Amino acid sequence: RETGKLLQIGHQLRSNPRYIHAIDLLIRDRSLLGRVTVSYAQWNRAKADLLGWPEKYVLDQATLDKYGYRSMTEFRNWRLFKRFGGGPMVDLGSHQIDLFSWVYGLQPKSVVASGGLDYYKNWEWYDNVMAIYEFETKEGTARAFYQVQTTTQHGGFYETFMGENGSLVLSEIPQRGNWAMREPHAPEWDSLAKAGLLQSETLPIQKSTTKNIYVDVRVTVEAGRWPLPVELAKPAHQPHLENFFDAVRHGTPLNCPAELAYASCVAVLKTNEAVKARRVLEFRPEQFKA
Repeated sequence: RETGKLLQIGHQLRSNPRYIHAIDLLIRDRSLLGRVTVSYAQWNRAKADLLGWPEKYVLDQATLDKYGYRSMTEFRNWRLFKRFGGGPMVDLGSHQIDLFSWVYGLQPKSVVASGGLDYYKNWEWYDNVMAIYEFETKEGTARAFYQVQTTTQHGGFYETFMGENGSLVLSEIPQRGNWAMREPHAPEWDSLAKAGLLQSETLPIQKSTTKNIYVDVRVTVEAGRWPLPVELAKPAHQPHLENFFDAVRHGTPLNCPAELAYASCVAVLKTNEAVKARRVLEFRPEQFKA
């Protein structure tokens, strides 16, 4: 602010045209899902060793000391150490928890979380966290669940926003999430498909290999998928860079200025605190102001 220079923070989903279409146009403008009562996101990452380094790039201890690192291990894996980073909850969670606030148009009211350093012996930060956020929307309380874990990549990473009229699944990798699902009682979506805002419904594949089928009355017919019509034929980070360049050259508003990213930072750091406290922690509105 003092320098008047532009600062774009690397929450690249804020510039992803699929996310902009889904959240700004479908969820917020067209109320595709109705009241969004529940949101869910996860980042499941496979087990991995600490980052190493080629022998020719080893820094001497004096250089490491100068910048606050006790070893090359800390230097290469700084995200996992409490003096330098916030662990996977901050590294990965900050991107996805930011989406909760984008969808609801406000910051969370509270967070409760469980997690721990349960697998890795050479980390400092938690290797798994499960958190629940409460959002006090104008329509009532909404809750969002988030999990990050680092011992299996099963399920990968994606976000789901669930409302009274349908749900929307998104992922930075379209094959993992790029569609909406309509509740049977919801208003029709065909007009949205005709307007090019959704692609036509694709019904789930029905397959039967046995006559011995018992249909549980608690199970409803699986909803078809309505794919999003937006494709991103470029690297996922490129639109965010383009937005920054356009801001420099033409005065285009930044999609993720520091003030916006700061709020997400507050949310994820408080989540690490909630894991340690083992109780619900409340946010104050002023905490989100940079």
